[in-house]
Amino acid sequence: MAVPAYDEQNYLGEDPGLTRLYDNIQAVVPGVLTPLVKLTVWNAIEDFYQRSTWKRELLNWCMPPKVSCIDFNPFNGDWLVCWILEVYGYDNYVVRPLAQIIDIHVPPVEGIRQGSALVALKPVSLDTELDADLFMNWFDTILDGALYRLYLQPAKPYTSPQLSQFHGRQFRVGCQRARAIAQKQYTNGPGRWTFNYFADGQRKS
Repeated sequence: MAVPAYDEQNYLGEDPGLTRLYDNIQAVVPGVLTPLVKLTVWNAIEDFYQRSTWKRELLNWCMPPKVSCIDFNPFNGDWLVCWILEVYGYDNYVVRPLAQIIDIHVPPVEGIRQGSALVALKPVSLDTELDADLFMNWFDTILDGALYRLYLQPAKPYTSPQLSQFHGRQFRVGCQRARAIAQKQYTNGPGRWTFNYFADGQRKS
């Protein structure tokens, strides 16, 4: 019998979204251990943010003279930039994964260069305070992502290539829907989602 992820004195725990996810998984995959559930949930959440680009920020940046690289990572202590989606205000650049803008102007520009960049973020761990609407809108998608990974494991009592394929397909469809919605919300270009952020060519602490 699966042991609930919550305790009777503190029903649903400190994070109802995550705990509900754990309990749903343990209800349909008997015998799976909680640490493995948490691992697959974390992998599914990270993959969701990377595939869907659900969490986006429009950042102002400034490249001082004699500086040719801006690294947007880490965004802060809880989030990393996983994609640079658009760069506005400057054309002579290339993007170096994960989150660097490299000035390729020849000869090197003597003055200041500045602009903005639309970036997609991913959390650094399950301890990150996730979007308030993540589990409201995408609970089933994250659940599908975790179940896909669990059923894919070989030589387990719950191993099922058929179920893994089904949930994997549902997970990818959910990520595509989330990406389409995110894209629709960020179609007005610079100025709509601007935050007080200035990159100076140095890695942020």
